[in-house]
Amino acid sequence: MKTIFSALLLVLSLMSQSQNQQTNNNFQVEFNPENSTLSFHDSANQFGFEGLSAVIHTTKVSFSTSENGFVWEKTVLQQFIDSLGTGNSLIVGGYSRKIKMGVNFHLNVYDSLPGLTIEVSFTNRSSDDLNVYSVEPIHATGSESGIITTTNFTKALLNAAMYYDAGSIHTLGTPFIKGTPSGETKGGKMHENELSGNTETVESWWN
Repeated sequence: MKTIFSALLLVLSLMSQSQNQQTNNNFQVEFNPENSTLSFHDSANQFGFEGLSAVIHTTKVSFSTSENGFVWEKTVLQQFIDSLGTGNSLIVGGYSRKIKMGVNFHLNVYDSLPGLTIEVSFTNRSSDDLNVYSVEPIHATGSESGIITTTNFTKALLNAAMYYDAGSIHTLGTPFIKGTPSGETKGGKMHENELSGNTETVESWWN
């Protein structure tokens, strides 16, 4: 009976927060059901992102979790433990009607660390194979109401295409030059469409 009672207290404690947000002393992460996007910001409102979505590109079609054809199925608050410590997760999941692809976001805030992690997983729910060549786990553009708020950031650390290519440090406010992979990328490639006409648009490989 003690174990059951403890579990009930845990559920009541979690449900006392909004089902669409998770907060600690350092960060707040939130799902906005009105436009199907995610956001997070620090407690001092000095750094944050709004209008976050995920985008996946196949050889036949691309889709975003913020478009009308994406169906959100769940928002869950739960505790977690990993190699960095303990914390609380906001888990948001759904699927695309267009290609029957399931997507789950895990936005994790830690109890004792001034940081957060974002995990995005994709699951093929159809009976057919999907040829995926590019995934954007975090996608935010001005044309889709994506906003980054910051008061003192001047540079961005960007991944290269593969482990044998060095990443780069981009100075914000200067034109962005897209890097070229020096070798095989195992079928992956950067999406070719320009995200915006602004030369300061920044893209980073995720590997």
